[in-house]
Amino acid sequence: MTRSLFEVPQASPVATAADWLAALVTGTMAQTIAVMAIAVLGIMTMSGRLPVRAGLRVVLGCFVLFGAPVIAGGLMGVVERDNLPTEVVEGEEAARPPLPQSTFDPYAGASIRVD
Repeated sequence: MTRSLFEVPQASPVATAADWLAALVTGTMAQTIAVMAIAVLGIMTMSGRLPVRAGLRVVLGCFVLFGAPVIAGGLMGVVERDNLPTEVVEGEEAARPPLPQSTFDPYAGASIRVD
């Protein structure tokens, strides 16, 4: 059976490439490298050859790298469509009374010259 040019492809090539890249960056090999890097950083920090702040920066980078799918999902607002409300309920707000006229002027004393 031939496919029409107007049919939606099963998977977008860009989405497939992004999934492959995410699997590569957060896969088993990357986790192994990160564990070994943090171990080396710990040894260097304990021996005094690496400042603590630089070591913490690398550890924070590992957290961001391995948490990137969750962070991206949160930023893009990925939610289940079934849990969204179907209708918007708006309540009526009571009219607020007008505010009284203020007699306070913060700049009044700055422009008056007292001799």
